[in-house]
Amino acid sequence: MSDTPATLAAPSGDPAALWHTTLAEAVRLLDEEAAEELLDCCLADMGVEDALRRVVMPLMREVGEDWSAGILTVAQEHFITQVVRARLTALSRGWSSGLGPMVWLACPPGELHDLPLFPFGIALHRGGWRVRFFGAHTPVHDLVALAKVTPPDLVVLASTTTRGLTSRRWELTQLARLAPVAVAGAGASWAFADAIGGQYLDGDPVSAAIDVVQRARLARSEAS
Repeated sequence: MSDTPATLAAPSGDPAALWHTTLAEAVRLLDEEAAEELLDCCLADMGVEDALRRVVMPLMREVGEDWSAGILTVAQEHFITQVVRARLTALSRGWSSGLGPMVWLACPPGELHDLPLFPFGIALHRGGWRVRFFGAHTPVHDLVALAKVTPPDLVVLASTTTRGLTSRRWELTQLARLAPVAVAGAGASWAFADAIGGQYLDGDPVSAAIDVVQRARLARSEAS
């Protein structure tokens, strides 16, 4: 790069717009080194939560839409996703440590899009929670078995399709009897969450995580 992100001045306008534009250009050019540097500078400049919510997740939605429209190839979409995943994985290191509440993050069988669980878990950990990440294509009956032994404070299942959740309705109902369960993603809804005795997480992953943190703190405050 002729002008590395380290030398970029803090934007005078909307920083999210600047970072989004420059990062999108780098990933579309398959410039991994530039994209990594830009991601690091964006996170440092805006702060982790704002950068994830206002730059990284909107960029990934845009990439998905462009792939669906045939603007990006499968190879390009995979490359961009892996660059972003690598940085999110770095941010997630150590998120199972601490003394706070425990959350399990997973996608039901057949669901491979687990990337949004990363910003959710990162924001939750920064709010004092411990995170156990199961990721894509996780058998719900395995979570049920584990919860019978050591139930977490919350289990989050994310799915891009309605069938990904409805086909596991009975298992999710069993899981919700063992630990609080929340469903998220395009395949989730208030109606389905209510049907299994769970919660529905609306909005972007970071905002949803912040809401969980705030509600948990309020509940602890009222109980004390």
